[in-house]
Amino acid sequence: MYNKDQSIRKALAVNDSLFGVSPERGFIANKKEFLGNRYQAYITRRDSLIALMLEIDKKNTIRLIEMTSKYGFPSRERLNEKKAKAYFIFVHSAEEYHEKIRALLNVEYRNKRISEYEYTYIQWHLEGRRSMPPMMDKNGKVVY
Repeated sequence: MYNKDQSIRKALAVNDSLFGVSPERGFIANKKEFLGNRYQAYITRRDSLIALMLEIDKKNTIRLIEMTSKYGFPSRERLNEKKAKAYFIFVHSAEEYHEKIRALLNVEYRNKRISEYEYTYIQWHLEGRRSMPPMMDKNGKVVY
């Protein structure tokens, strides 16, 4: 799920790079003017990638809600992995799932099946991303 989540986002970055509008070039205020006759090809490709990304996000969110409801949140400790990024799935969830995710998160956090950092990061998304995302210090503590 995580690989699908990230691969579509990488494809969007590749698309930007192919058309010369990647972040490395800086913010381009008027892509239409910048791209000229290539603008429509860029938009068509970008829009199809975004539609695919939204579909992947929806499927992943539904599946992670099901898995978490049945087995508990798949944290790195529970999976015995150095890095487990399941929380990214919820961070890319659509608003229609936020209440269900919020309820699950509260149960998982109370039962210590999700880290404080993962919980806080997902909550940041659910609350509308109004600030910079939380970070984690070298000791695993949340830094705002």
